[in-house]
Amino acid sequence: MVGIDECSVALVPEVEHALANPDPSSISPDAWAPFEAAALGVMCRIQPTVASEGRRAAVVDYIQRLVKCSVGCSVPVTPFPVFPFGSVPLKTYLPDGDIDLAAFGYTCSDESLANEVRAILESEERRKDAEFEIKDVQYINAEVKLVKCFVQDIVVDISFNQIGGLYTLCFLEQVIFQSCHKLLGCFLETADLSSIIPFPFLLR
Repeated sequence: MVGIDECSVALVPEVEHALANPDPSSISPDAWAPFEAAALGVMCRIQPTVASEGRRAAVVDYIQRLVKCSVGCSVPVTPFPVFPFGSVPLKTYLPDGDIDLAAFGYTCSDESLANEVRAILESEERRKDAEFEIKDVQYINAEVKLVKCFVQDIVVDISFNQIGGLYTLCFLEQVIFQSCHKLLGCFLETADLSSIIPFPFLLR
């Protein structure tokens, strides 16, 4: 037989586990409030603002216009598309986050396209009346060719003929959309909509 003392010792880990992982429904709103306020404070500091969204959108538009109107790879072809990907279109960037762009030149090699874009940005950097301030233009000759620069003190990375970033963006956008759709479905199934809809008979 097991003594009372042995039972109490055996139950200690379970009690500690229960205290460390309480049922969320057992926590009072007053106890939740400080943590929710702290989390909201962090989110307010790091989430994109209207001003930061506008700055990044303007920089993306500026680079797109420069590249589309200037790059030709010595052949008169349709202007090359430039797409943002990564944290900017997903609105998950930090305050000092960079802008990732992918430029596509289907008739050009990555190296030729990168050199042309670098030349355009360097020319724009020297202009006194440029629309935006560009500085520190660099060409990174790695496996994935990259042109890096600062535009209005925001780091901009331009890669070339790299479709992977756009695939990832499309995938994440689809996942986010599906997750929001499921959450909305769960809410509609469980919520008492009669309390927030002025005409409950519409739910029948």
